[in-house]
Amino acid sequence: MSIGDLFELFGLAFVPVTGTLTALWLTARHRARKAEKLVHELAIRPALRGDHGIGETERIGQALDAIAVEVERISEGQRFTTKLLADQRDGSASPGAPPPRVITPH
Repeated sequence: MSIGDLFELFGLAFVPVTGTLTALWLTARHRARKAEKLVHELAIRPALRGDHGIGETERIGQALDAIAVEVERISEGQRFTTKLLADQRDGSASPGAPPPRVITPH
């Protein structure tokens, strides 16, 4: 294959690749503009007008309460795990001793 043939192949591939990339870029730009318009309609315009529904505030409060409950459960689990590990460490005979045998139900 000569250098001329190689340039010919690159030339043939250049036009469709450039066209495809241009079409994809235009589609992405169009979708980005639609997304920006949607965000403006749903979030920015009501915020500028001061429209904050009472229902929305109540839902945010309920979500925060649910998150607080879950965080408390996580912290209780952490305290329990820490206590178990501390009890296990205190119960071992010596630091170099092998762990006690455990009978598994297989």
